[in-house]
Amino acid sequence: MNGNDFKLLEYQKTNLPEFSRISFSPSGSLLAVPTTYGISVLARENWEEQQELKEGRSFGVFACWCGDDARLLVGYEDGSLVLWNCRYGELIDKMKHRTKVMDAVWNDKKSFLVMVDQDGQISSWENIPKVQIQLNRS
Repeated sequence: MNGNDFKLLEYQKTNLPEFSRISFSPSGSLLAVPTTYGISVLARENWEEQQELKEGRSFGVFACWCGDDARLLVGYEDGSLVLWNCRYGELIDKMKHRTKVMDAVWNDKKSFLVMVDQDGQISSWENIPKVQIQLNRS
């Protein structure tokens, strides 16, 4: 790698939380970035914001893609976990954990999430809802 391979991305929307994790979508075409009240989803081809996913007034801590470019789980500082439809910016499902969830991973073969909270407790979320693709949207 030489110095020409490194490019500084000029994306300074807001201050990130103390601990945050960015994540590429499975296809690599989208990048989820935690921000002050949610997650920004950027297009890899031009780094433009495609969606801003907000829920409540808590920092986004991490983003975890759930097997495709449509479902994105966002963990918030207040312990909220929100599953988003990134195609339309719609909330699919939401749950509240007892404390802040620090990270999560998706198991594509079994279709479930495993997460770890700030106390080191590991738990899972199974039966993740699928995104229903609607061809005619108004």
